[in-house]
Amino acid sequence: MVRLPEAELALVSTAEDQEVALDENARGIELLAKELGVDDRVHLTGPLERKELPRLLRSADVFVSAASYDPYGGAVLEAMACGLPVVATATGAVPGAVLHRTSGVLMRFGRPDEVARSVRAVLNTPTMSTAYGIAAVDRARSRFTWQRIAIETELAYERSRPQLAARDEIEEDEADLLLSGSPN
Repeated sequence: MVRLPEAELALVSTAEDQEVALDENARGIELLAKELGVDDRVHLTGPLERKELPRLLRSADVFVSAASYDPYGGAVLEAMACGLPVVATATGAVPGAVLHRTSGVLMRFGRPDEVARSVRAVLNTPTMSTAYGIAAVDRARSRFTWQRIAIETELAYERSRPQLAARDEIEEDEADLLLSGSPN
């Protein structure tokens, strides 16, 4: 935020059973924002109901995820489904969701200057922002539907079945050899 003086940051709490003011992480963010002089542009919200999230996402200009690791990429996909261009670290499942320089920008973790540069590029280039947003919503809605995920999961199980059967057969043969006392 120090590197992006024209930006505002909205952080949505995921702690369903706590008030934001009591959340240890939220308090740390508030203190850091105040220390850096950006507290007037950093907004922490309480937990949102699921149905409120798309409205909040659509009010944003860009979705930024600078997480050190994101095993599922769910928040990134939700933002993409709402038509937001994405700036995110290329960790976990994110590179499978975001197409670099098509639906957003992927970067290495721990590079605040790179985050600021990428966000600024998206915000200051309306055609890029619009193109990324269109590509993001198209990719999220076509590639990551529950129906497609179910089909691909089933296919993955089907592909692994012959390997499992072969492994089970080998283990059964080894067990038979042990039981028979055969030296081979």
